[in-house]
Amino acid sequence: MWVSAYVALAQVEIAASNRDFVAPLAVRLRADAVRFDLPELLAWALVYGAEVGDATGVAAARAVAQSVTNPPLHARPATV
Repeated sequence: MWVSAYVALAQVEIAASNRDFVAPLAVRLRADAVRFDLPELLAWALVYGAEVGDATGVAAARAVAQSVTNPPLHARPATV
């Protein structure tokens, strides 16, 4: 399942230049990450969601990001 989730993350990253596409892709990635217990991908979904206006995900993104070893992910929520 993590391969499918990484593909979803790639779709979100590609769509990042268009806010209309990012929001639904981030929601889908978030749902898959929660369902299959993929904390790193949950953090990315929360970050992208926060970047397009879902301010409720900022604190959660920071908390979840700290639970995984990924320096770029740790830095990203700090910029939201």
